[in-house]
Amino acid sequence: LKWSKVSGADGYQVYVYSTATSKWKKLPSTSRTSYEVDDLQSAKEYKFRVRAYNKTVSGTVFSEYSTITVATEPDEVENVKAIAKTKNSVTLKWSPVKRATGYQVFIYSESKGKYVRKTAVTGTSAKITGRKEGTNYKFKVRAYFKQADKTSRYGEFSDVISVKTSGTPAVTAPVVNEVVGNAKA
Repeated sequence: LKWSKVSGADGYQVYVYSTATSKWKKLPSTSRTSYEVDDLQSAKEYKFRVRAYNKTVSGTVFSEYSTITVATEPDEVENVKAIAKTKNSVTLKWSPVKRATGYQVFIYSESKGKYVRKTAVTGTSAKITGRKEGTNYKFKVRAYFKQADKTSRYGEFSDVISVKTSGTPAVTAPVVNEVVGNAKA
C-alpha cells in the first residue's frame, strides 16, 4: 500500500478487514507512507484502511480513514501439457489455480517476435486451432482474477511448453524459370 504524506503526521495506522470476523484488524503502525502486508492469499480481494495520527500534549489526534479494496495476483499456472495434437490443432491442459476466474493462453508469434494472446478460457484446458501441419509452437499460460470493479489481476506466466503438430510440414518446391520453347508473336 502507498499513500501521500500527511503534513505534521507522526505516523499512520493501517487496518485490514477480516471477512471471518466482520471486523477491522489493526496492523503495526508505521511512520512511512507505504506498507507491505504479508501472508495474504492469492487471487483474493482485501479491504484496507489507513489514517494519519499526531501525538499532542492533550492526546492523539487522528485523521479520517482512507479505504481501498485491492486484489492479490493469482498463483502461477503449473503443469502445462499437450494432451492432444492433430495436423492443425493442439490441446493444452494445466493444473487449476485457486480462486482464478480464468486463464489466458499465449502463443509465440515469429512475425511479431513476441508472445500474443490466443484465447481466454474459464476451464483448465484449451484447444488451439488453425495451426500448420508438422510445425513447432511455443505456448505459455497465465491465470487471472476478476475483481468486483471488473478489472483483472494477472498471475505469472507458466513455463513455456513447445508442441509440434502432427504430420509432415508442407514443403514448398523451389520455383525454376525454364523456357520451354521459342515462340514468335
